[in-house]
Amino acid sequence: MADTISPTDYEAAAQFAHFFTAAFLVSQVGRLGLKWLAIGAASMLAFAVMKEFWYDVKHENPLVRGSSLLDFVMYAAGIVTAVGLWFL
Repeated sequence: MADTISPTDYEAAAQFAHFFTAAFLVSQVGRLGLKWLAIGAASMLAFAVMKEFWYDVKHENPLVRGSSLLDFVMYAAGIVTAVGLWFL
């Protein structure tokens, strides 16, 4: 067995992590109430914008750097999922 991961598997793992990190963190903050859900969602969205479109562009290794837009969309999807589940 090789000790490397294919680019496709790496990208899938990264997207899984972006989605579930955002969903988990926003849902946990949301347990404190609607005001905190909004604060958590806005904070996560601001973090995602800064991380994907500023930090990763300047500091992430180009060999492993995927699409900043796709990474951001997965963060946003996690946020939307957490907010949607809060209202159920």
